[in-house]
Parts: sequence; C-alpha cells; structure tokens
Amino acid sequence: MRKALILLLLFSLALLSPYYYASPTPFKAIGQWLTKYVAPGEKMVPLEVTLVYQGPYELTDVEVTPVNKGPFLVSSNENYTMSSMYPGVNYTLVFIGNITPDIPLGIYTFYLEVSYRCPNGVFETSGVKVEVPVLGYVELSAGAEVNGTVFPGDHNVPVLLTIYNTGTVTATNVTLLFNSTYPLKFVTGSVNVPVIPAGGYATSEVSVDVYKNATIGVYK
Repeated sequence: MRKALILLLLFSLALLSPYYYASPTPFKAIGQWLTKYVAPGEKMVPLEVTLVYQGPYELTDVEVTPVNKGPFLVSSNENYTMSSMYPGVNYTLVFIGNITPDIPLGIYTFYLEVSYRCPNGVFETSGVKVEVPVLGYVELSAGAEVNGTVFPGDHNVPVLLTIYNTGTVTATNVTLLFNSTYPLKFVTGSVNVPVIPAGGYATSEVSVDVYKNATIGVYK
C-alpha cells in the first residue's frame, strides 16, 4: 500500500511540474528537395528541412546535427545552432549532400539529432525522422541522320546523333561509346555530351567510314 501511494504521489508531481513533457520527441520535420527530382548517385543536392518544435516551453542552446546513414549523406559539417527555440515556430534548415548510388527508387528516411537545454537546465537529445523521395531517373535513346546519300567506300561521313532523355532528371557528363559493326566503322571510339536535360535532347556529330563491300540498304 505504501509503494502504491509513493508511485501515485510521484505521478502527480510529474503532472504538476512545469518541466514535464507530454512527448519524448517534441519535434516534427518535413523535407523538400530544392530540385524537382533527385536520382541515385547525384552529388551536391540541396535538401530543405522545415523543423517544427511542438513542445510547450522555450528551449535554449539548441543544436541540430544530421545523421549520415544514407541515402542522403551530408557532404560537410552542417550543424545548426540556435540560442533558443519557441513552441509552434517553423525553423528552415538547408543541408547539401550526396545521394547513395545504386539504390532502388523509393521513399527513404533521413535522420536528424536535436540536442537542447530544457527549462529545468537538463540537456536532452531527440531523434527526428525526415522522409526524402529518391525518384529521379535517366532514360536515354538515340537517333541518327546523314545528309544526302551514302555510298559503299565513303570516308569520314558526318552523322548527326540526337540523344533523347525521357527521364525525370538531367543527365550530365554523358559518354557515348561506339561499337563499329558492318557496314560502318566509327572514326572515333567515343564522344562526350556535357548535358542532356530531362525531357529534352542533345546532339553530337560523329564521322564514320563505310565498308567498301557494303550492300545497299538501311542499317542501325
């Protein structure tokens, strides 16, 4: 009976204490990429996080630290410090980092740790989850055309290549590798295309030699 009374008294004191918190994690966070889509392997991508403090009292000596567990790895020491944090206020934080390569498209979780001093002087740390969508992809296809008629045995025939990107993110530093098969032989083995925008295309001109024994027809 004495133990029950002591427990009841402690519970009542906790309810009456001005430093009592209803939730052990008094934060919520919303993440938003500052580009429309983000793809696996992208580098230096900015993520804007809106952090909301939902507790009842002012906090002081606040520090927000990203937890680098992937898929979003912050590229530098981007800790945020605030002298105080007030209930119901939105705090906007921007982190710049890299997306883990070779991961499936989907919704992932980015973690933050928030350390702070409570009104009673005690330091606490809360973990905060931020959902981040990694849904960007590149989808390339190509077409080729020549001016006029090409004959067997022709050399250095200019071919205009058009590379289409039907994906959702821009492709950069694209290298086209050419596989010479009958009846064409590429003069160069590869060519670099700096940028192919999402939903757009880029062009590049290459030269080919035509085999002397090539038969008349249409080839891919």
